[in-house]
Amino acid sequence: MSSLALAAVILPTAVAIAFLSGVFGMAGGLVLMGVLLLVLPVPQAMVLHGMIQTVSNGWRAIVWWRYIKFRMLPPYIAGTLSIAGVLALVRFVPDKSICYVLMGLLPAIAMLMPNHRVPSMKNPVAAFGGGALQSGLQLTAGAAGPIVDAMYLSAGLDRREVVATKAAAVTWSHLTKAVYYGTIWQLTGPDDQDLPLWLYGAAILMAMLGTTLARGVLERMNNESFIRYSRWLIMGISVVYLTRGIVGLIGMGGVEP
Repeated sequence: MSSLALAAVILPTAVAIAFLSGVFGMAGGLVLMGVLLLVLPVPQAMVLHGMIQTVSNGWRAIVWWRYIKFRMLPPYIAGTLSIAGVLALVRFVPDKSICYVLMGLLPAIAMLMPNHRVPSMKNPVAAFGGGALQSGLQLTAGAAGPIVDAMYLSAGLDRREVVATKAAAVTWSHLTKAVYYGTIWQLTGPDDQDLPLWLYGAAILMAMLGTTLARGVLERMNNESFIRYSRWLIMGISVVYLTRGIVGLIGMGGVEP
């Protein structure tokens, strides 16, 4: 696919996904990863997804910085680095169909977990585990939002604190993913398939635009609506991705570009 054709798909998606994530603080990464896997090899999709989400979440963290619970971040970052180091030893790269199945299963697992059994991100041990889990799933499935989202929702934070704190945390894990797969692509990928730098820059600007536009919507939404709509959105994504991944695994059309 040409660079212009990729831009026609990726740039509008980046705006829409950043807006979605800016409102709900979740789900946008799953949708973006699914779209990128349709048009790019896994390492390239992971790098572009990681860069877009790093900027989208980083900008969101700046916009809402007053609501960030900074004490949750150090153990989360430690968990992220730990699992990334382990996977780097074997240069793990997943199959596309596996990515879709995992992304489809994760929302369902998160939504079916009893609330009283979900650990809170306020606990340092849970935050370390959340970082390891989030980064591990991002490196193997491409996105991990729903599982760790449940840990934020159980921490007693309001909607702005959920969005701000999660944005600050996952900025780090998305950057880790971009570096991980960028290194693998440089070591193993064809030199003639690198994406142009202007596409990365344009996607980043679109992500910032979507994040900025979302602020007014989040301000007008109450906490009850925030939680209710988040759950329905995540379950809908789960059904679509499970179907896509299973079709790919049994060979009915596949998912490779």
